[in-house]
Amino acid sequence: MLACNGIILTSSVEPPLGVHCAIIKDPCSILALGAHIALYLTLLVHQIFIPRYRLVAMTKGSRRFTPHPLLSTGQRELYMQVSRDVTWYRVKTIMKPIGDVKCVEKVVDKEGNQRLRIRFEDVYHAEMALATLNTCTKVLRNSGIREEIRFSHTPRMESAMPEEPICRQYLKGNISIVNNQTLFEWFRQAGPLVMCRIQDDIPVVQYWSEMDAEFARQSFRKFHFKLQCNASLKLLTFSPFCVVAKNLPQQVVSSRMKEVFSLYGEIIHWRLLNQREEGYRCYVSYSEEHEGQRASIAADTLGSD
Repeated sequence: MLACNGIILTSSVEPPLGVHCAIIKDPCSILALGAHIALYLTLLVHQIFIPRYRLVAMTKGSRRFTPHPLLSTGQRELYMQVSRDVTWYRVKTIMKPIGDVKCVEKVVDKEGNQRLRIRFEDVYHAEMALATLNTCTKVLRNSGIREEIRFSHTPRMESAMPEEPICRQYLKGNISIVNNQTLFEWFRQAGPLVMCRIQDDIPVVQYWSEMDAEFARQSFRKFHFKLQCNASLKLLTFSPFCVVAKNLPQQVVSSRMKEVFSLYGEIIHWRLLNQREEGYRCYVSYSEEHEGQRASIAADTLGSD
């Protein structure tokens, strides 16, 4: 219970807007009461109406909404390729970040291949599963075996990836993002996403359309207040001529790595990451294709030096 200028406010086991006025002594008390009511209304809007607006925009359309090229407006089902010994607990664990799943059914084709038909709450969450989980690699519990999660929009398990993908984009700068699903909620506002996940602590997105990718590059700060308040953030495009050197020795030195890769061409972006048990991993992007090809050949030998 709080007392302010003669007004008694109670917030325990009362309705959200349960404000009790005991004594009003002066006009300032009325202003204080109005401020508290405004605060309650603001919290109510953020907790109830804003999440619902997001779903309404996805289902009924909005000014920037673009339908997914593989999912129709009413499609809420995806098909997941699984092994024969898959358990419901395993599926539930994989799908937990997406939210509640309405229905899961086993489907077996004529060849005996087994897959799961998963029905989501709406097309928004079906898109989220495709963008954040499709082609991801998960480690099986208690076995250490790595398996790839694969979704499809058809029972025949057709590929849900574009035939001619455009370059991926990444956020450069210091920002803390909770998970892949939060990243999806922000960047889906520009258009349907092929993939959307955090890779090696780097937020990475890929759109189906160049137009949507360009819109995101110009307007990504409007997607969320965390993006708007961080002036150091930039949405950049990965070079198509990117080389990845994996399993590098622990003795590797950052300055030496950049010096080695600069021998093959002009480096426009590079990043060295420590993968602990797997050693170091280095990402290098070049401006010209032939430079990337030369560096790729050299990168194959670096892991054994």
